[in-house]
Amino acid sequence: MRELRTLLDDEDWDADEATHARIGKLLSYIDREDDLIADRIPVLGQLDDVLLIELAWPAFADEAEDYRDFIAYRDVNHPDGAADERRAAWVRERLDEVALWQHAMWVREQHYAPWNLPRGLFRVA
Repeated sequence: MRELRTLLDDEDWDADEATHARIGKLLSYIDREDDLIADRIPVLGQLDDVLLIELAWPAFADEAEDYRDFIAYRDVNHPDGAADERRAAWVRERLDEVALWQHAMWVREQHYAPWNLPRGLFRVA
């Protein structure tokens, strides 16, 4: 939950409004003391919070993973510019990585020599 709070407050991260709203609603429910099962009840008090987090997490998992990657990129590379420029630099870097990976896969599927060489062209002695 701390990561989701940080994601919402980070000016460099521009998640869409719907994602912001859903995260905000989840966090406001978690922060409430008198929710479905009051948090003051021993042992069971936060069971509803934990279940809600477990059920809602798949909706936020990709966003959180991207945010973690962006934070790592920002901490290592220190991109210049405004918030949107730093985010765009991260996106460009990731797209370059995808292109490199696709090229490597294409090269791996290629052969050094065509398979239809005439027999007897090369002989091992």
